[in-house]
Amino acid sequence: MKKLLFFMCIFTVLSSSYAYNATTKILGVMETESGEEGISADLFVNVVNGTGKVFISTIPLTQIDTQASARLAKEVACETLNKDCSVHDFYYEIYSDFPIVGGPSAGAAMTVATMSALEGLDIYNNVFMTGTVNPDGSVGPVGGILSKAEAAEKDGADYVLIPRGQSIAYVEETRTVTVGPITQTETTIRPVNVTQYAKENWGLKIIEVSNVEDAFKEMTGYEIIKETTSIIIATTDYLTLTKEMSNSLMVYTSDLLQNTTTYLNSMSLSYSDAQKIQDLLDQAQVFLTEAQQLSNIYQHYSAASYCVQSSILSNYANKLVSYYAAIYSSKEDIREDIDNTKNDISLVENQTIFSSDINHIYDIELLIVSIDRLREAENLIDSSYLAYYSKDYDQALYYDAFAEIRLLTTEQWKQLMDKFSDELNLTFDVNDLIDLARERLENARVSLTYASTVATSNLLISAQEKLDSAESAYNDGKHIFSIFESLKSMAEANLAMEVRGLTTSDLESKIASKTLDASDSIEDAKSEGLLPILAISYYEYSKAYTDPYQALVFLSYSKEFAKVARDFVRAISTEEQFEQVSGTVKIREVISSSNPDMFTYLFIMAGFFAGITISLFSLEKANKK
Repeated sequence: MKKLLFFMCIFTVLSSSYAYNATTKILGVMETESGEEGISADLFVNVVNGTGKVFISTIPLTQIDTQASARLAKEVACETLNKDCSVHDFYYEIYSDFPIVGGPSAGAAMTVATMSALEGLDIYNNVFMTGTVNPDGSVGPVGGILSKAEAAEKDGADYVLIPRGQSIAYVEETRTVTVGPITQTETTIRPVNVTQYAKENWGLKIIEVSNVEDAFKEMTGYEIIKETTSIIIATTDYLTLTKEMSNSLMVYTSDLLQNTTTYLNSMSLSYSDAQKIQDLLDQAQVFLTEAQQLSNIYQHYSAASYCVQSSILSNYANKLVSYYAAIYSSKEDIREDIDNTKNDISLVENQTIFSSDINHIYDIELLIVSIDRLREAENLIDSSYLAYYSKDYDQALYYDAFAEIRLLTTEQWKQLMDKFSDELNLTFDVNDLIDLARERLENARVSLTYASTVATSNLLISAQEKLDSAESAYNDGKHIFSIFESLKSMAEANLAMEVRGLTTSDLESKIASKTLDASDSIEDAKSEGLLPILAISYYEYSKAYTDPYQALVFLSYSKEFAKVARDFVRAISTEEQFEQVSGTVKIREVISSSNPDMFTYLFIMAGFFAGITISLFSLEKANKK
């Protein structure tokens, strides 16, 4: 009996020591004199208690994109498994006899290995994988698949996982043709069915996968089960808040448009000046009509957004009437108008930041949204001054008009804080968000750096602009604005990776999956007692766009803002005031196509342990005799 206990102890120790480790192979290519050659490398992932840091060691040294791949792999693995990885550190070690070209192609394998380590599961040693990983967990395209498959076979693989849709590779062939005294070299590109070629020449099976969940199933024999629940994105509280704001803005916008129209008609302006202003008012009416239609179908945030656009144009038109009709007697009057707006911003800032009592958990996000709008108003008034000193007075008035409307929305968001009452009683200090701002800024930098290595898109240009804005805001101490701009930058950089190579028909399924991702993030936040106002708002706003790319951008914003809603609360509250409730996913053992004989292995292992048990039991009886 002592021997049986000894074996059980050994088995337990081995199991627990393995719980946070995983090993697999990654595939790459290297350039040789004769062309591209596939190679394999060993990947080791170790997860230990820590604070969410990522460390990577490679022999030989690899490109910077391999480091970015490791960080993204960790993020995707944790999100896919719905785990809080801020309590772990992640160590990635890559060993190869040759330098690997194209670090991103290891991203998907690194993600699966991270998931395996977190779940304490073995990875089959005869299943290799190549593919980039996208932030949404999809597996992206790579090059050199045929060369990688050959390298995998030489290193003992029976199965190779590749990105879906890449079973056809294009191989460059060069031949020399001699005709008389003339020798010519001809290069042709030939399509090769990798699946067929690998099976016929190496006995290797190629399996296409769409995402890391598929790959996880093939490499471990376990599938991820996510519970589906009925989702109601717009809660009663959210509808109450946004409806009140929308209705208030609707009245304000309609009155402003009407008053400006009357003001224009009362003035004697040149035809060109009058027509320019009338065009602005016509567009303002279009936005107002759209807002009314959206309000009728309960899309109140979208309606409010269209009201804001209408109000900006009407306010700008009003200022232009005064300017063109010489109501502003001199350019100094324009400067005085801008000064007044700046003073109003300072007054509202003092009331918002230093005099706000937070007595409900919803108030936290309402206050943060107010401050974000306030920072935007500050930036707009700075742009107004810049245009003024550049003697572009029309543009100066536009930014001034925009800043005034943005200040109006700041006060409206702040007033909504009075709708809820609780006993939270926090003291808000914007400095509590410094660490969060720094973290989000770094995440955005990494995402953009990685995205730039695998994708080219106008989204990356926009992401860079928002990253620059986030860095500038952070340096100026505007941490909330920095966080928001960082989130938008990261969302756009991630989206640039996710949509590369997609056809128009693919975009529909991408919108469906992105909608589900955003709704899941919103529901996670709501399950913790939060009301992720901005996330729900962007989710709603995405429905107002027929352009699939614009819809995807807002859905990406929605997902990121839902996640950061919890971070805001944690940053300025204590553990007693905010208790995290994490969602979970389940995994279950299955028979994967890469290991159809798993039942045989299970029977063998069961027989093995049964044999040991019986033998030890018999030995114990013999000893007793």
